[in-house]
Formats: sequence, C-alpha cells, structure tokens
Amino acid sequence: MSIYKGLNVRDEIESHIFQETVLLFMEAASKGIAQSEWPDVPDEFINQLRTNTRIWAAFRTHRMQNDIAAQLLDENGQLKKFDRWVEDIKGMTNHYVGPWLRTEYNTAVLRAHQAADWKHFEAEADIFPNVRWMPTTSPQQDPLHRQYWEKKLTLPVNHPFWEKHRPGDRWNCKCTLQQTDEPVNDEVIRDFYPVPQQPGLDNNPGRDGKLFSDSHPYIAKAYAGADKAVSNAVGTVVDFVPAKTIEEAEKFARQYCQRLGIDRTFKGEISYKGISLDNANEINRALKQVMETVDVPKISGIKPISGSSKTRQKIFKDGADAVAAYDPVSKGIYLNTDVLKSAKAFTEYQKRAQEAWDKVMSNLDKLSPEMREIAERYKKAGRSLVDPSVKGCIIHELGHHVQWTKMPADLVNSIKDIAANSVKISGYAGATKGEYIAESFASWMKSEKRIAKDLQDFFDSIAKNSKAEPNRIINKRQKTEAEKEEIRRRWNKRGYRIDGIRQLPAGDGQSKALTKAVADVEKDIRMNKSFETGVLFDTDGNILIDKRGKSYSVSFSADEVKKMKNNILTHNHPRGWQAKPDLLTHIGSSFSDADLDTAVSADLLEIRAVGPLYTYSMKRPAKGWGVTGQTVKRAYKAEERRVQTEMWQAIRAGQITPIQASAMHFHLVNKRLAKKFGWEYSKAKTR
Repeated sequence: MSIYKGLNVRDEIESHIFQETVLLFMEAASKGIAQSEWPDVPDEFINQLRTNTRIWAAFRTHRMQNDIAAQLLDENGQLKKFDRWVEDIKGMTNHYVGPWLRTEYNTAVLRAHQAADWKHFEAEADIFPNVRWMPTTSPQQDPLHRQYWEKKLTLPVNHPFWEKHRPGDRWNCKCTLQQTDEPVNDEVIRDFYPVPQQPGLDNNPGRDGKLFSDSHPYIAKAYAGADKAVSNAVGTVVDFVPAKTIEEAEKFARQYCQRLGIDRTFKGEISYKGISLDNANEINRALKQVMETVDVPKISGIKPISGSSKTRQKIFKDGADAVAAYDPVSKGIYLNTDVLKSAKAFTEYQKRAQEAWDKVMSNLDKLSPEMREIAERYKKAGRSLVDPSVKGCIIHELGHHVQWTKMPADLVNSIKDIAANSVKISGYAGATKGEYIAESFASWMKSEKRIAKDLQDFFDSIAKNSKAEPNRIINKRQKTEAEKEEIRRRWNKRGYRIDGIRQLPAGDGQSKALTKAVADVEKDIRMNKSFETGVLFDTDGNILIDKRGKSYSVSFSADEVKKMKNNILTHNHPRGWQAKPDLLTHIGSSFSDADLDTAVSADLLEIRAVGPLYTYSMKRPAKGWGVTGQTVKRAYKAEERRVQTEMWQAIRAGQITPIQASAMHFHLVNKRLAKKFGWEYSKAKTR
C-alpha cells in the first residue's frame, strides 16, 4: 500500500482509493438518476455532478489516508510492522468501507434521484408551478419530516423554504417531492418546529450538482493540505474550502478587495474581528459566488462594527439588528458583530425577526393605515427577504455594490412603481429603490425568475461566462401551447395516485382507469387486520369475485378459478398489522408459494398483494408463465432455503438484524424467482 510505503498524505491523494471512491459514487449517482421518472437530465448537469463528485471523493480520500497514516508509528516513533499497522487500523478501515460507506452510498442514490426530479420540476414550473412534500417510503418515519407531509405542504418550486428544507436533508431520508398544479398550502409553515440541517446535506443537489454539500466534515473540517491535494488530484480548482482560522478567512477575502483612492474608512482591508469562523466562511462564500458570477469591481473592504461603536446607529439605519450594511461612498461592507459573533447569536437574530413577523401578521387590524399597507406588502410577498441566511444577506449587500458601480443611471431612474413590483420578490424589496434593486439582484442570483425584465436583462448582461455560471439557471425558451398540452397529456398518463402517492399500475399499465379500480379496492382491503380478502378484476376494471377468507388465507372454488384466466387477482396480507408501526416488518410481506401456484395454475395476467404500507405485483410475461404450479412450488421452497441460510449468516456477522431479515425474506425469494423464470416483479410503497 502506497500509504505504508511513504505517500505524502498531506499533499497527495492515494490514487487507487480515490478512483474506487469516484467509481462507486458515480455509480450511486447514475443509479439514483435512473430511478427518477425523468432520468433525461441535461449533459451540463451531469458534467457538473461528475466534477463535484470527484472533488468530494478526493476530500474523503484525503481524510481517510491521513487518519490511517496517523497510526504508522509506534509509541517510540518507529514505523510499525505492516501486519501490526493493518491490525491497528482495522477499526478505521471498517468504518470507512463498511456501514458508513453504505450509508453514504444510499444517501447519494437518494439525492441523485431527487436532483433529477428537481431539474424536471424547474423545467415544467410554468405548467406545474408547485411542489408537494410526499410521505417517506421508510417504515421508520422521521418525526421531524412527518410534519411536512402530514399537513400536505405545497409550495412554489422557487419558494425559499426549499432552500433550507427538502427531502434528503437528513441521512437516509426517503421522503420525496411531487410536482402539482394544486393550490399552494403554505399556512402551515409557521406551525412547524425547526428541523436542524445535517452537515453535508444542507444544499439542493438539483441546483448545485453536489451530492454532498461543502459543510460535510470531509470538506469543512479537512486536514491541512487538503485543498491543494484535491485540486491536483481532480485537475480543477476546488469550488470553496472553508477556512480553518479567522486569519485564513481574512486572507481568502482579500482577493476580492482593493483600496480606493477616496476611501479613508476601509483602506482595502478585510477584518473579521468579533465574527465567528462559520459566519466568516459564509461571507466568503457569498463574495466568491458573486465576484465569479458577475463582472463587478472589487469592494474596498469589510469592517466589523461593535455594539459600543458611536457610529453604529448611523451605519445601520434599518436598526441595530441589521446583519450588514453597504457604504456606497467608500464601496465597502460593515458587519454587525452582535449578530455575527456566533451561530447562536445569528439564530437568535432570526428568531427575533420571525417573532416580529408573526406578531405583525396577527395584529394587522391594529396597525395604522400606513403601517398596515407595509405589512400587507410583506404578507403578499410571503417573505421578508429573498435569502435571510448570512450568505444571502451579504449577497444582498453586494447587490448594492452592483448598483453603485455598474448600473447605468438611466436604468436606475427608470424604475417605477416599486410597491407593486416588490411583492413578487420580498417584503423588504418595497422599502426603497435601492433595496428593490439589491433584493432583485439576490433573487437573480437564485434564478427565481421573479424580477422585472429590465433588471433581468441588465444582470444577465454583466454575468461572466465562467465556472461560477452553474450557480444560476439560464432562462429557458418559453414553451409553446402545444408543448404544454403534450406535457399535461404525459402527466395524466403517469399513473393513479391516492393521497398523492403513486399506485402500482395494474395489468399492462396502459389504463389509468383499470389501475384506479384496482387501487381503490386495495386501499380498503389492506386495512383488514384480521382476515384476507381476494378480489378478481377483468381488464376493464369490473369486479368478478369479491371473497372474504380466513386469518391468513382465502380459498377459491374450481368455478372461481376458471374465471381467473387472463384477469387480475389482488388480496391483502394482514400479518404486517401484527408488527408495531415503527418496525420494518410492518410494511407487510410479498407472495407465498400458494400465491404463485394460484397465479400460474389459473393463468392469471397478474397477481397482487397489499400489506399495511406496500403493494406487491407479479405479472405474466407475453409468452406466458412458462412453468407449472408444482414447478413453482418446488423452486420456491429451494430458493427459500437459500435465502434463510444467507440471512442467518448475515445475522451472525452482525450485518443485519433478525427483524430486517424477516422483512426482506419473502421479497428476496420472489425477486429471485422472477429473475429465474422471466416474470415481471415489482413492489412500491403505496400508503
């Protein structure tokens, strides 16, 4: 191994581990995109995803190689024998290539899937403008996310809520989003309790092409030398590496700063004194994104203002709680240390702002006419600011910088009717013409398509053709009415939903009416907790048999079996109701050998089974089942023995629990039999 042989783990990347990691997570990305209903994503996005995955894989490799290299020397400072070193790092390597790697891989698959969905949501937002948070497919539901789908949260695609909260922002989250033209349901947002963002998952992969964000510990807490080593390995400049110290953060920001001859305040300097490191890094992210996205002069500096400063009230004209303020004369930015001194201070600042918003909104009738008009504007806009985060606030201030250094005076003077236009952007956009422009710039940076055409054209005209361009989504050609109608037609064919959840298509999947007929019955019979019910449908959706059975079986007469040929039989498996809702076995079980014997012997077109949460389907191929019922039963028993053996071995090895083995057992047997005989087997969470 090159690490044992003396690889410079600070400045180089171990090539074998790196390449294997890249291949594994690109496989995860491809798998996730393929699982989306809209896997045809733009090539530019695939390239962006590939580059960012290579960068993340390099940071992961750098962390891993440094961790295991730290164990090379013994207590006397001598190189350990290879066998001892391998034994000493076994716990570390098991972590990096064992359970944690599986968690990262599974999360990457889910987020790639969600990214592909998001690109489609953006593309068709003019037809289906809203997105609904859908229930998790996991039997172990996250209580923090449950609040969203229980209240059927429905918001516009460009709503700021999706910047901070979305499926995939917690490890192994299996919630989804669904586009819809149903009305917005945003009244419930105020009642939500906060969901903490998990490091590495606090981004929208559909917008920035990153399966894991820059806050992931591999990047945010990277070891010394990581940025250089990663850049060399990947062959490109790393997007952004958070600084490890305030001094390092100040040094980074200076590249976007220059001294102006008339300036006597900032003097071309950057100071983050009194600012937390996390907030300094967020400020730097904003600087980098804006300066690399638009062609704009450097600022003259950044200066913190303390609570004891005599000039504080003069600078922060909008109140002592303002995050930052731009000086149009000196072309620099002031920072409020009381708000930015720590993550806690900024959180408290946001909490105060939200409480003030709630108080005003609940007391509109008590306000003066002038104040009520302002409050109504904020309410109609639906948000105070385009982006209230630290990064968003700095982008807003840089919007002022764009106005004062790049925007033609005639364009500024031509801006009229701010009060009416601002409600499309934010409440604060209506405060003054300057705030309207700054908030418009912040909205443009987020590609929200809310701003006036003249400002959109101006910001587009100063955009750089650089690597920073993926931070924004280029405006697309407007769809024709014929194209919109075709999209609606495809939407209507996508399948039948109950409570927003897509049901498994019945028969050949071409008839939505047939699927509706079958799924509506399944919705009822799956709730039978103490007995099975069998229902037979013809391909037109007519019920031919509806029969109640015993606790765990339902029998049919010879005459009833004769009716089954070329038709669809569904039934419920009530055993899943015996398990508590938080157990994996609550999802229900797949087909028994008797189920498949019935399907083959009666020559069914399809057999289906429903449990408390899932629906299972086995469909006959065009050439027929191809085997006899007795052959199926023998093959089932043989495959069942193999699965049982594998499950016991996995349990003994500590890889799975008995509960997990029980939940997977029948599914694995049916999946393998379907592959063996060429049948079409599927399952899906349908409740």
